[in-house]
Amino acid sequence: IKGKDFILSVLRDGNVAVLDRKGEVRYPSKLRLNALSAYLGSRKAMDIGNWRLLWTDSAGTVLSGSLDGDMDTLSHAMSGTATVFDVDGDGHDEVVRTTSSMISVWSDGKPLWSVSVPDDPDASSFEVPLAPDESVVGVVLPKHAQLRLFDRTGPLWSGFPLKGSVRFSVADINLDGRLELVTADGD
Repeated sequence: IKGKDFILSVLRDGNVAVLDRKGEVRYPSKLRLNALSAYLGSRKAMDIGNWRLLWTDSAGTVLSGSLDGDMDTLSHAMSGTATVFDVDGDGHDEVVRTTSSMISVWSDGKPLWSVSVPDDPDASSFEVPLAPDESVVGVVLPKHAQLRLFDRTGPLWSGFPLKGSVRFSVADINLDGRLELVTADGD
């Protein structure tokens, strides 16, 4: 940021160390990730104090906090694994919750959409970028060797589910103007 390197490290006690490339403190962070269960990423800012970290606490609440110490609740405690990204393209993050049988998208504490999936305790969902300002929801159901792709409003993409058992990427890998899906199956 502004020609300086910043190394962010979330410590076991929930404090955040902001270091320079020599390991010296570059910025005194006021943020503490209380009851940290899973670190979900960060959001860039024009200055280091406004840089935001995203995490879930031990109750399943999804939180966002700036290094200056300001905190917001993105989603109240719920079951399932959380992923955070701008699903609907409105410029604001939504929370995608994945349980063994349901994918749901939440914005400002309200459900945008949800879909049932075949029961799979290892189900996972993640952001699949298609263009600089467009993402969709990818889902892997390893127990069923099945991949699913949902658009920003919830419908399953045409041609899905596909065979696969790991997280996948979508890109125009052969530069023919059409998107391809790259994955692997159990074999």
